[in-house]
Amino acid sequence: MLMHAHPSMLLVALLVTSGTALASPPTPDRPTLTDRASLVAQGELETEAGVSIAEGTTSIPALLKYAPTGRTEARLGADLRHFGQGVTGLSAGAKISLFHDSAIQVSTLLESALPFGSADVWHGEALALLDIDADGVILSANTGLEFSGIDGLALAGVPLRGSIAAPLRTELVIFGELSSVVRAGSFTDVLGDAGLRLRVTSIAYLDTFIGYIPATSTPFFGAGFTANLGRIGG
Repeated sequence: MLMHAHPSMLLVALLVTSGTALASPPTPDRPTLTDRASLVAQGELETEAGVSIAEGTTSIPALLKYAPTGRTEARLGADLRHFGQGVTGLSAGAKISLFHDSAIQVSTLLESALPFGSADVWHGEALALLDIDADGVILSANTGLEFSGIDGLALAGVPLRGSIAAPLRTELVIFGELSSVVRAGSFTDVLGDAGLRLRVTSIAYLDTFIGYIPATSTPFFGAGFTANLGRIGG
């Protein structure tokens, strides 16, 4: 019986077998909910994709990131789990660098869902992103405002996210994360996760992770990749 590979898996195979430095090293945001303050290299296109399984549901999040300037990054996301039947979970956003030196980077991230039906609930975020490089150990934190609504705009909560990533070897990084959203004075959507990120070529990383959702006593896990696809437009 022939097995049909998902397009994202074919891309992984291509990147893993390519050992040449075709582009800058990737700047992965996945697989944590905590976004990095760092941006894709100017003029370059980067992609992230993976598979995650939580509470009996499988998702295939994918993200394209492109930096038209050294201070801005455009983003387009989707969930590819229904590939072939239409793309769902579309989102668009922009990351803007506000401050950057050798140890600290501060950015803002504006992101919005792209609902298609009149009954779809819109949601979006306006976040402040912070990275601190402590001798190779990267501390990241996100906070801001989360919005949602169908007919109007309403404050949905205050995301609080933090992660730490530390090198085990030159090509291997271990990371951990805690995430929550404050709603009506209570911490909701609490989760924690940890995993490994492996550099397999100069332009590609693979990752794997496992986490836990205390409210439902549910584990979740997954794997994916991040790759820099090179310069766009010369």
